[in-house]
Amino acid sequence: MIVKILGWLFIIWGIVFFLKPEWLKNKLLKKTTKKVKRYLFALAIVIAFLFIVAGLEASGLWAKVFMLFAIVAIIKAFLLLKGKATDRLLEWFSKQPVKLYKSLAVIYIIMGIIFLKV
Repeated sequence: MIVKILGWLFIIWGIVFFLKPEWLKNKLLKKTTKKVKRYLFALAIVIAFLFIVAGLEASGLWAKVFMLFAIVAIIKAFLLLKGKATDRLLEWFSKQPVKLYKSLAVIYIIMGIIFLKV
């Protein structure tokens, strides 16, 4: 059940980001670094726990891959909160063209479809 919800959330986020990539880029540029760090940390933790729940509910190889992603996401979330990587990440994202944001949106949609198929 949670895997299906996660799949639909990824699809919806992907569609919104695909239709309005400038909105996402502007939101990232307007936020202060401290706020963005908190948002990225919260997002990484929530997604990691959703992956863990999805991995526990499903069986097979994909479930184990989701669990591995979740563990890596939790570790990365704590590293992102403390390091200067967030500043560099925001700076890099702010310089990227809109095509990158649309590509990431397509990846979100594909991941959502994969979640729905599991």
